[in-house]
Amino acid sequence: MTRINTENWFVPVPEEFPPQRAALDLGLTRANRYYRELVAPGIGGVWFARQISWAVAGIALGQELGYRPSKVANGIEALAGKLEWHQDSDSYSGKGKLVFGRKEESDVWDFKRLSTREHYVQSTYRMPTVRALHGLNIAEGTRFNSMQLQKTGPEIAELFFKQNAGNTTLKTFLIKWLRGKEIPHTGEIIGALCKSASNYEGYIEDEKIKAVIQNRLFAVTQAPLSGQQAVSTANQDRTISAGAVCSRRKNLIETFSHRVTAPSPEEVINSLTKKGLRSQVKEIRTAIAFDNMLKAGRDVIIACAERLDSTKPPRHLHTAIKPALNAFREKAKRYRSVDGANEAKEIKCALALASHADKSSKKLLAEIVNSDGNILILAEGQVIKGNLFDNYKRHDSPVVGDKVGTEGASTNNKIEQLFELWRSCK
Repeated sequence: MTRINTENWFVPVPEEFPPQRAALDLGLTRANRYYRELVAPGIGGVWFARQISWAVAGIALGQELGYRPSKVANGIEALAGKLEWHQDSDSYSGKGKLVFGRKEESDVWDFKRLSTREHYVQSTYRMPTVRALHGLNIAEGTRFNSMQLQKTGPEIAELFFKQNAGNTTLKTFLIKWLRGKEIPHTGEIIGALCKSASNYEGYIEDEKIKAVIQNRLFAVTQAPLSGQQAVSTANQDRTISAGAVCSRRKNLIETFSHRVTAPSPEEVINSLTKKGLRSQVKEIRTAIAFDNMLKAGRDVIIACAERLDSTKPPRHLHTAIKPALNAFREKAKRYRSVDGANEAKEIKCALALASHADKSSKKLLAEIVNSDGNILILAEGQVIKGNLFDNYKRHDSPVVGDKVGTEGASTNNKIEQLFELWRSCK
């Protein structure tokens, strides 16, 4: 099983933290990212080509003009979204749809306001791009605001900036906008900025950008994130290059040929098995086993929360939710059986949680609740509502289902994410 050193990976600055929410990661965020990186290395939370262009433009212009790159990137994507929404609000499906539609927002087009959470969104497309920018050798660094474009990064920036925007280039237009120029609402500007620029005529540069990103997706080399990456086997520890890890992404993309929808994990496994890629198949199966355990743990928390939220909460919660606890036991034992020998420090908490499967229902429930600490907490041995209890039924929370494009998505969604990114570059 591949061991990935993520100790120094992508620590967000305060501006990059999303608002507090009931993520229900059960304290397994590092393990989740570890397995996601095994399944689809080096793409972070990126799922369409333009997402990379916006981020690269933010870094390039921010450094050139002395602005904070994250604020510039946020502003560019907000402007792109609002221009696209302004042209056809009914069909627009990107971020910011609700805020763009407010009456008081109709005159908000300047960089100063549009780049803020109050006038766009709190969780931007830029936030999960750092891992992808590094993993695809587009930029180096572990924090967005200190990243430096490298290799293909300047090429993407140049192609993006040279697009037409009315009677000038997109770069000239953006610089004027950053400095407070009024925004003309033209189709050309929408075409140069928007998520699907190739839908507009005359954007050859966008096709070139897609070709660059597609080449990086197929590349089998990338800059090591923290020295070499280690592979642990039962008998020995050996090191492999980051490029060998990255070849797993290429293998996965090759299973997408001639498909119009993303393959299921089992379809991917079957395809990789036919090619004799047994190590990668094992990694995907292990990631799925982890997913299943995490989901079962979340189901336990939700089952408890629902009963505590009822008019007559049961006296003994562990008895009332016994089916959910038994399901967790089954999934935890399965996970432990396929990856119990893995010594990667990123998954120690996951294996520790799985080790509690043999305990009594009461003790097992206590361990799962302790691993959450948000929705539910333990007080003097009793399960009670936590600070984020009311968020357990929010429809935009991973409690309901992980979304494509998040770094903590499930194996199935991670495959779908890579498929969508690859398809957006065709």
